[in-house]
Amino acid sequence: MQGAENLSKEQAHYLLHEAEGHNPGPWVGHSQHVALAAQAIAFHAGMDSLLAYTLGLLHDIGRRNGVYKIRHSIDGYRYLESLGLHHHARISITHCYTLKNMAQYNHMDDFSRSERSFVAKYIREQEYDDYDRLIQLCDFLGLPDRICRVEERIADILSRNPDAGPAHMENMKYKYRLQRHFELRMGMSLQTLFAPEDNAAQPASQ
Repeated sequence: MQGAENLSKEQAHYLLHEAEGHNPGPWVGHSQHVALAAQAIAFHAGMDSLLAYTLGLLHDIGRRNGVYKIRHSIDGYRYLESLGLHHHARISITHCYTLKNMAQYNHMDDFSRSERSFVAKYIREQEYDDYDRLIQLCDFLGLPDRICRVEERIADILSRNPDAGPAHMENMKYKYRLQRHFELRMGMSLQTLFAPEDNAAQPASQ
């Protein structure tokens, strides 16, 4: 496997397809739409759109291990680290923790004690960059069948997690700040970029 920055789309899709064989589910379509959203935003923001695409495609790869809650973050980290994909492994954890607050997932914590300690230390030590922030945003935008608005995604998450606490709500609201950050960087709104009639979210050119 090539290094993280040189991972091709074909290699990333192979890994996702292999993972789907272990645990089929809507998370695969979600990952594909996160990748498309990340690619489009990165292209218009002057970032590496190929890297953004593969980071988005593999951000939930820990779900290959089965149906769990937040522990897919550390499962993905371990798996991608074992392949030498260090940047992708980092995103597997950081995409879950926008605010670096473990409490945001108290309602769905299925870590062991040692895993919880590891993740808490890991996110505390990371200096997030715009690739971390991009996948944190696009994780919200990608549904299994399309790219949606932040508001729609919040409603979807709340419908599935009615017991989410204040820290989780604060994390979701922060997505609006991420949206504004990338809209300023692109010089256009997400609504313009992801127009309903062009929801495949392909960049205009590459």
